[in-house]
Amino acid sequence: MKKKLTFSLFFIFLYGLTNAINIAADGLLFEKFAMQTESFFSNIELWRIFTFSFFTNSMEGFVLFLFTFIFISNKIEQFLGNRIFPIFIILITFLTGTITTITMIKENVSFGGLEGTSFFIISIYVMLSKNNFIRNNTISLNFGIITSLLIWFGIKYLIATEYGFINIIPSFVMASCGIFIALLIFLQINYLVKKRIKEQKAKVSNKSAADFVGYSIYANPSFRKYFYEKIDPKNYWLVKEKIGKKTEDLFAENLLTDEEKLDKILDKINQIGQANLTKEEVKFLNKYSNKLQ
Repeated sequence: MKKKLTFSLFFIFLYGLTNAINIAADGLLFEKFAMQTESFFSNIELWRIFTFSFFTNSMEGFVLFLFTFIFISNKIEQFLGNRIFPIFIILITFLTGTITTITMIKENVSFGGLEGTSFFIISIYVMLSKNNFIRNNTISLNFGIITSLLIWFGIKYLIATEYGFINIIPSFVMASCGIFIALLIFLQINYLVKKRIKEQKAKVSNKSAADFVGYSIYANPSFRKYFYEKIDPKNYWLVKEKIGKKTEDLFAENLLTDEEKLDKILDKINQIGQANLTKEEVKFLNKYSNKLQ
């Protein structure tokens, strides 16, 4: 079975290719296409806002990107969907670059890469896995996340002490943007999931507590047999075929709406014919027909 080409894998290839060409060209592509605030604002080189993410001069940022997109990104892509995920990545990359560029408007700095996007993916993954939206049973992956972040922060600290704090501000701004956007998206996902659960519970809550107690008692095969043989023998035929059924099947039948019951019966007629309907099913069809008249 062929492995499907995901956006994450394609992005790894594209990002690796552009930076390999940049290294071969002795950094010429970074100089031309990465974000340089002075050139962007003074010379109106607007293309830099769209191309800065493909080129980096940060080894720690490149390593963080590789780890994130190889081991984590595919999990987020599966959760969000292969159509929505690329849109998210493009918009988040553009947004983090724009905010960072505006933040550094008074400084002449150069930056590029996908550090903001990498922090977004790590952050949204941690939030989703901690709330059981995504399974996370791999200790080695958690160890890898912690290790890659420690390496990133450690190298940034060395750069700040050696060359000045101004040189790492763009990276921290992009990282902060990625984390904040991840939080906003997680809150939206969490809200939508809880809303869906609430809607499903509302459908079930139309049944009274007495109904559910009745279903629980009725789910006992011994009780059903005793009730219809001793207490209500006239209607024994109504549930004769149900006495041996599983509890979950009985709950499912009792919670079906009339329309769902009708669909189920019609499917049965199509498959094995009307002559094979039970008395209860025939009675339901007659009752449903009278209700429509």
